Amino acid sequence: MTNFNESPGSLNRLATYTESGGTGSTAIEQEEAVAVMLEKYELCSDMFHGFDWTVWHRGTKEQKLALLPSAQEHILEQEDGKQRFIKTVTELSQAFALSVP
Repeated sequence: MTNFNESPGSLNRLATYTESGGTGSTAIEQEEAVAVMLEKYELCSDMFHGFDWTVWHRGTKEQKLALLPSAQEHILEQEDGKQRFIKTVTELSQAFALSVP
């Protein structure tokens, strides 16, 4: 799957869309943005493989806060973990912004 930032001609299509006052086809179709968003979510989740973060879904605020340092350490222990995680989360956020109608 192509990252929407790297898709050929995406900047040109975005410029054309912007110059036309927002009419016509957007540079990134919503379906494509959703697909990229799901892909980036999976990549983020994969970075937590082997880390038990189930408490995040059902835990108290205190339990969730207590989980953050070990989650951070889990990412930092990986090769280029910090850079890869920041890049993937940024791409996930961008794809989410394009996915929302």
